[in-house]
Amino acid sequence: MRQLFYLIILTYLCISCNTKTSSKSEGFKTIVTDTMKLMPYNEINLSRIRAKEFNLPEIIKGVDSFELRIWVSSMMIPYFATILRYSDSQWVAHEYAYYEKGNILDSVIIRKIDLTDSVGNVVSYLSDSSVLKLPSQYAIPGFVDNVADGQSCTIEISTNTFYKALYYHCPEHFTDPFNKRFMEIVNYLNPYLHFYMPICLPAK
Repeated sequence: MRQLFYLIILTYLCISCNTKTSSKSEGFKTIVTDTMKLMPYNEINLSRIRAKEFNLPEIIKGVDSFELRIWVSSMMIPYFATILRYSDSQWVAHEYAYYEKGNILDSVIIRKIDLTDSVGNVVSYLSDSSVLKLPSQYAIPGFVDNVADGQSCTIEISTNTFYKALYYHCPEHFTDPFNKRFMEIVNYLNPYLHFYMPICLPAK
């Protein structure tokens, strides 16, 4: 009788675990640009490399609530990363100023970012279809990047239903609708996180 009881409990737990896992995987979407396009790393690989480098959990398969990672690099050092997450019923954000030697993380300076009460609005803003459908810069039809230096910005958005990544180089320099839309996203987030200062000259 006792063995039958344990068997029933074990069967119930297995069914519960399988049901929970399958329901999450069926509804989750990975929204990235065609990884067959040419660039130094595709968006998934780049996210994995940076997560490993910073000893962070991967977010490409989703998070329990919400996490935003922004990576800004240029010819100048240090590089900067900004991470905003909702954890333990509160918003937390940090800025990472980091130095690299080759492909090795040399040192990191971390600063906590003071957040306003309205920071939760970024979730609905970044979940909008106009953000999710925006391609990365290198996939814009007919786009030619004619800026040699400047800075690059990668935005990663992860929730329990989707992961989205966007990569743009000097978006403030270009006047097409895609670069303008990316700059609208940057300008929306910047008052909260103060991560971007345009250094590329506007197109003439």
